Amino acid sequence: MKQNREENSTVIYSGSDWQANMVKSLLEAADIKAFIKDGHMGTIAPFHFMGSNTGAVKVLILEKDINRAKEIIEKYEQNRSDN
Repeated sequence: MKQNREENSTVIYSGSDWQANMVKSLLEAADIKAFIKDGHMGTIAPFHFMGSNTGAVKVLILEKDINRAKEIIEKYEQNRSDN
């Protein structure tokens, strides 16, 4: 009998709606499956989360991709802070 192992997902990034969607796009371009969580909160009440470290919109990935995803996000954040 075969066992189905469910892969766990984890939050890799939190931010505004547009930031989360940018990160999701970058991850998907690197063949990393990414999912948006709480996407509607970023558009409904973005002011509620401004200045918060939690971020309204979250990007989730599979745990097996975490190291590659961290590298991509670090580059994204570095490029964003350079501008």
